Amino acid sequence: MLTALLRKFFGFGTRASRLHAEAMQRAWSAYGAGNPAEAHAAAQQAARAWPESSLAHYALGLVACALGNCDAAAAALERAVEMDAGNALYVAALANARLLQEREDDAYALYRRAFPDIARRIDALPERDSPWKKAHPDWLRHLRQLSLPPVQDGREPHLSTATPAYLLNWGLLLIRFRRVRAGLDLIEQALRADAGYGYGHAVLALVYTLDRAWPQALAAGRAARALGADTIPGATDLCIVSAQLGMGKPSHELDLLFDWRPLHNLDDDSYLDRLPAIEGLPLVALPSDALLHFVACDAGYLERHAVALVHSIRAQRGDAAIHLHLFEPTAQTWATVDKLRAAVIALPLSVTWETVAFDDYSGKSLYCACARFVRLYQIVRETENRVVMLDADSLVRADLGSALAGAGDIGLVRAEHEPPWHCYLGGFCAFRRSAASVRFLRELGALLAFNLPGGRARRYLDQLALYVCARRAESQGMCIDHLPIGKFCDTLFTEDALVWSVTQNKDADSPFARYKQEVLAHAPASGAPRADGNAWCRQGGGQRCAHSGT
Repeated sequence: MLTALLRKFFGFGTRASRLHAEAMQRAWSAYGAGNPAEAHAAAQQAARAWPESSLAHYALGLVACALGNCDAAAAALERAVEMDAGNALYVAALANARLLQEREDDAYALYRRAFPDIARRIDALPERDSPWKKAHPDWLRHLRQLSLPPVQDGREPHLSTATPAYLLNWGLLLIRFRRVRAGLDLIEQALRADAGYGYGHAVLALVYTLDRAWPQALAAGRAARALGADTIPGATDLCIVSAQLGMGKPSHELDLLFDWRPLHNLDDDSYLDRLPAIEGLPLVALPSDALLHFVACDAGYLERHAVALVHSIRAQRGDAAIHLHLFEPTAQTWATVDKLRAAVIALPLSVTWETVAFDDYSGKSLYCACARFVRLYQIVRETENRVVMLDADSLVRADLGSALAGAGDIGLVRAEHEPPWHCYLGGFCAFRRSAASVRFLRELGALLAFNLPGGRARRYLDQLALYVCARRAESQGMCIDHLPIGKFCDTLFTEDALVWSVTQNKDADSPFARYKQEVLAHAPASGAPRADGNAWCRQGGGQRCAHSGT
């Protein structure tokens, strides 16, 4: 009888072991094939067949991470670590789950526990005073893509093949903790072991770009591009171009991401034919001391933002004039303009406009962001007055004319520690007609106009073009005034700023929103249209029927 019981017991154990092994094989095969749901079902079968299998619980946690189920992943991996506390593979996987749970301090402690020798080594690395520390923290704050260890040929991960993924995640965590040198060390170690992690190369390209380490940024960017990896959409391409610019590459050697021909073959204004024609020119003469505020926007931005901006300009009671350039205006747009002009009757207000099929020019957002500089060029060359261009979603808080009285012919807002595509801000700039400013704007406008048609434009093209043209201008001896960002394009809403700008959460409660409400509350009523209410159109050279549909 005892012999029969023993045979039955060992037979059950053998059968359970076989079921467990078969289920684990299916789990790893499905995971390696990119089917985490099937892998999860197989791992559950393995755990049921052998509840004391730490490997089955590790597999459950790993595939739960792949499915984004952070709590289930953490529970399974906690169980695996309880069964085999010294297994670095399990401890590091639990750190991954803690990252998904947004428990970053716990994840950090677990990575150190899994790799104590590496932790001691990077602790000895001093953080140096690098340029990236002065860049906006948002560039590095959102580096959160989780890398999971690979499975090859249906075999379970081993520490040697899994370690690069864990080091990469640990490195990203350290970067978010502002320990960038240690983070870079871990990412570089991970990529030396396994160069197939494209996201790691993309992170290196971004950090090296922020650090002005141009050769390293270029190499990492090319590796990331080859693997189709980005940190934020388009960042890898921008890092490649930025590195080439930083290394002083001539325009004909720059990456073919953009059409650079205007930088070495621009003789006239024929490039304007690449964009729709504008209506409303020529401008009428303005008082010689009037500062012309140029605002370019589409119909929606006019209603939601630019009306308040115009009233904020009027409220300063300086020697101001306003020019609106409208992209694809509607009948409602013109009704709004008529009311606005009547309400700010003391200020000269002129308008130009264009009809544009946005989809032919990289979409509405990119077209408006880039084409406004082309239209700015066309306005600057028309007037002797200084022209300032403001984002439609800005508010003026003081007279800009007196603040710019001593400025030169070209004034740009520069954030010197930002990456090249964010170094010169598009939210504010100032130009006064001269040979230098016209040459600068012609080249800038041409670079943008050559890249807008056919979908070649990318996010940040306008600001990258500003960077390129500003560097070229200064290398040719042109003088550019670098206007302080805290005065002329302040997104922190400080009291002594001249211009407040909002980039995100435009409708959220903020000092900007409250000031906007105050400006609109004190705006004069438009009243009935004047008898010469269409004079702005006739004076500008256009006809009412061109925009009213009559």
